[in-house]
Amino acid sequence: MDTFTLATTFATIVSLLGAYTSEERAIADDKYQDFMQWLLEQNHAEIKNLLELNTQATIGIKALLHQNREQLFQKLGTIDEILSRIASRVEGFSQITSALRPNAEISEQAVSALRQLIESGGSVFIKTRPMGKGPSFLITDGKGGEIKYEEEQFIEDDLNTLIGLGFLNQDNHNKDYPKYVITRAAAKFLEAVQ
Repeated sequence: MDTFTLATTFATIVSLLGAYTSEERAIADDKYQDFMQWLLEQNHAEIKNLLELNTQATIGIKALLHQNREQLFQKLGTIDEILSRIASRVEGFSQITSALRPNAEISEQAVSALRQLIESGGSVFIKTRPMGKGPSFLITDGKGGEIKYEEEQFIEDDLNTLIGLGFLNQDNHNKDYPKYVITRAAAKFLEAVQ
């Protein structure tokens, strides 16, 4: 399956799960079979067939449908927030995101931190606190160097955003000098926003 088909299929399935769950239905004991029947009723036979052919997708759908509505809505909301933040940095989608979810964004400072790390050839940086200064972020591999930033009051928020999106992993083994490690997802994200 090509990338476009995979992306639209995933988005469609997430959307359909949300629509199905939001309906007040007298559901039989088997929610999965009810969902499959509902897909047919909504003229989504192709999606139904795709799900039935993929055991891993079937297991995932069954697990989601087994949860109560509030849990599922919470997870759908999380997906919406993550996708909105990522889309806020992708040309063409950013206008739609800012219109529909104006507070869902990844700051330029956060993107810059990722870009600096990638351009250094590094994969790890460590937070230090020099005497009398704000935090420093030292790149420990690749060409080395330091992550530059301008908005000190928001740098922690930016790092937490990147961690929440799975673009950085944080190792707090040494709480005085936390270590941040870039992920493949971050590299792919940067390719998409270039």
